[in-house]
Amino acid sequence: MEQIFTSNSEQSVEADTGIIRYRDETSLRFRVFVTLVVIPFMVILAIVFISVFGLFGSDALDLIVPILQGDFTRLDDFLGYLVVLLLAVCVPGAFIYASISQGILAPNIVVTFDSNLGIVSVQRELPWFGTSETEYSFNDVEAIELDTRFRTTSEMNEISLRIRGVRRPLVLVAVFSAQHTTQEFQKLKALLGDDGGCRFVTR
Repeated sequence: MEQIFTSNSEQSVEADTGIIRYRDETSLRFRVFVTLVVIPFMVILAIVFISVFGLFGSDALDLIVPILQGDFTRLDDFLGYLVVLLLAVCVPGAFIYASISQGILAPNIVVTFDSNLGIVSVQRELPWFGTSETEYSFNDVEAIELDTRFRTTSEMNEISLRIRGVRRPLVLVAVFSAQHTTQEFQKLKALLGDDGGCRFVTR
């Protein structure tokens, strides 16, 4: 088994006779850390900013109300207030949203290609919500896409799976090594074959 690590999840690839399995898993330790440390810290930080700058106090109301009534004599002060409000509330809020969606609610995903049965199974699991599994025929696989274009040094090479009737593609592999993704792409191409209607797209 080859272990591939990303920012907050662990990806691995398993290969067996006629079977290729891709895992994208977020550890329970990371989920607990986000829940008990990261999110409370950002909430406290937002509260401290609001308290220090008095963003919802009487001074703020004295600034906002005239603007809403059409008096723009303190427009510069109002714009400065909006900037501080953005930094103090919106940035922590966006960070909390991302932490919840990507760190807590993001499911562990296991995608298995089984050439013996001719199916692709997609298993989604959350530690506190249980597991669901959906199976697709190889004929339902619309495309396997390989993207090795480097736009920035921090971006990864990816292999994505597109299934007919499913809106969003599933990322099977996301690593910095173009050679590794190319090898995995060739394995999938050999496993699925060229006669099932699946497109193999390289970018």
